[in-house]
Amino acid sequence: MGSITLSKIFSKTTPILGNSLYQLLPGLVNQVLAFFVIKQSGATTWGQVVALQLAYYIAVHLVSWGNKDYLLLQFSKHPAKINHYLQQSTLTRAFVLLPTTLLLIFFNYPFQTAIYLISWVLLRFISQTLEAIITYEKNFSLALRSEAAAFVFLMFGLTFWHHNLSFQEALLLVLLSHVGRVVWLMPALIIRLKGMSLTQFNLAHLWGSIPFLLLGIVALLQFKIDLYVMNGLSTKSLTGTYQVLMGFVSFFLGTPGFIINPFVKNIYRLKPKQIVALQYNFIGLGLMMSLLGAPILWGVMYYVYQFAFAPETYLLLTSLIFLPFVYAFDVYKLYKVNAQNSVLVISSIGIAIVFTSCLLLIPFWQINGALIAQLLAQLFLVFLLKYRTAKLIHE
Repeated sequence: MGSITLSKIFSKTTPILGNSLYQLLPGLVNQVLAFFVIKQSGATTWGQVVALQLAYYIAVHLVSWGNKDYLLLQFSKHPAKINHYLQQSTLTRAFVLLPTTLLLIFFNYPFQTAIYLISWVLLRFISQTLEAIITYEKNFSLALRSEAAAFVFLMFGLTFWHHNLSFQEALLLVLLSHVGRVVWLMPALIIRLKGMSLTQFNLAHLWGSIPFLLLGIVALLQFKIDLYVMNGLSTKSLTGTYQVLMGFVSFFLGTPGFIINPFVKNIYRLKPKQIVALQYNFIGLGLMMSLLGAPILWGVMYYVYQFAFAPETYLLLTSLIFLPFVYAFDVYKLYKVNAQNSVLVISSIGIAIVFTSCLLLIPFWQINGALIAQLLAQLFLVFLLKYRTAKLIHE
């Protein structure tokens, strides 16, 4: 009996652990690079890299139009047509890739810097093609090997540039990590796309996935709008420091999604009321994660990066980590009843609160000002999402 129980526990926790590592490792690779750049060249150089990454994030979300979240919903509805939808998505997204990369050329970047940025976007377009398949089929071993390859390529590059990393060398190291990821995924990608033809191009695929595109951009801005404002109002040194802090905080903020995503097809099949029972346990988990998260962050910031933050910073972070656990299931309940527009509107207002608050608070309180802005927006999300889902349940 005990072995059966352990087997059940293992079968349930393995997808969660696999998905968590899959989502965490790309960010961790970036944090490792940040460590070496900061140690060898200072936070200012890393802040310059971060400024370029902010443009990359927007471009990557544009070329992911009609990809992961939209495909997961289609796979759940039409499991017999997985390859059809994947190939249709890939071919159709390829037509979005060209204008996006051309647009980057018109930004005022030096030529070599622009080439690095476009290469990052192109390689990310390739690697993100399998994201929906990996999540739907829970093939996290493939994903983890690809992230390990990215890390190996990064460390290989560091053996050549291990003293006084320049800005351009840091950009090349980012490129190497993307190359490693694509090299490992390519065989699986070729198998999945075999037989793809131009007849599968379908603008209706883009049209139908517009809500998911907008939600993806909104999600990006929810997590990054403070960094965009910090980059615009503060020094590159402070921007680099803030990115390192929030890079680790994002691991905790993303935990609700790491846990839920492997079971998203099951959640879509549940009634809204059935999700409520799961939600209370999830809030308890969030409380535990927030209480553990702040001491862990302090240890990493102080002992690894030698960044010292005031106690009130970690108090703000504790609250910030907890709140996404409170409303995570509410988002999926709205997705379940095709109320993506409600999520979009609520999230957009949250972004406006962060943006406005950051403009007002960062000049006075710097990093703490950005954290207060995030906290205000999270409280707003909790209230409105709870209100909207409660109305749906009673309808």
